[in-house]
Amino acid sequence: MTPAFHYTLGLGTEDWRQQIALARAAGFRAIDVDLRGAAALEPAAMLDALGELTPSTGRLPAYPGQSLDPRIPRFCNAIGLRTLTCSVPPALAEPRDLLPEYQKWAAMLAEAGLSLAIESLTPLHLRTAKPYPYVQSFAEYCDFVGLVGPNAGFLLDTWHWHHGGYPSPRGLQVLHIHLADALALPPEQVRDEERAFPGEGVVDLPGLLANLSGYGGYIAAEVFGQKERFPDGLSRARFGRERVESTLAALHSERLP
Repeated sequence: MTPAFHYTLGLGTEDWRQQIALARAAGFRAIDVDLRGAAALEPAAMLDALGELTPSTGRLPAYPGQSLDPRIPRFCNAIGLRTLTCSVPPALAEPRDLLPEYQKWAAMLAEAGLSLAIESLTPLHLRTAKPYPYVQSFAEYCDFVGLVGPNAGFLLDTWHWHHGGYPSPRGLQVLHIHLADALALPPEQVRDEERAFPGEGVVDLPGLLANLSGYGGYIAAEVFGQKERFPDGLSRARFGRERVESTLAALHSERLP
């Protein structure tokens, strides 16, 4: 697995060019590309900025009720990005079926040879934030991903996986990994915007990742909060890379006979 820079490893004030510079300075070889506004860019500008950095994934720049800019798939192809990520909400403000929208997005990506990695959002405060439950159980999550399209798979977010009480990911088509740890808090105190760095919480991250069969893709620390611990974005990004590498080293040791 290859560690990739995720924008949450900065201080949240960096634009896409600054994120790339931060990833390079922190020693990353890959980056989750910020696609917000990317459709207006020339691919050559992104490729020039990326340099030796490999684009690992990009966040799908569309949400339910929005249309995916048709320039995005071509842009991703041009810069060598193969997988986009998105989430499916656990609750809605009104009863509706979002599946057709995700299917439409996935079909547009499929035409360009792109995949869609979907994560499930699991903490209690998100599940109860709106009156109509949508995708909340592991079974509903699996069914939803399976119905989106043949190019859809799972975004394994270890933080959400833990708070959802989800089982082993063995056998699932995992297309990308977000890595974060969780503190020992009662469900009503858990907040999505406050996470622990890998190795600083209660989740057996090496044990969880050991259940993935043959995954050799990218893994990115997605850690919201805790910015006051660091004097600048660079020190935070370096620490995030070190925590991912430490998790992968522990995973390797666990797999040794």
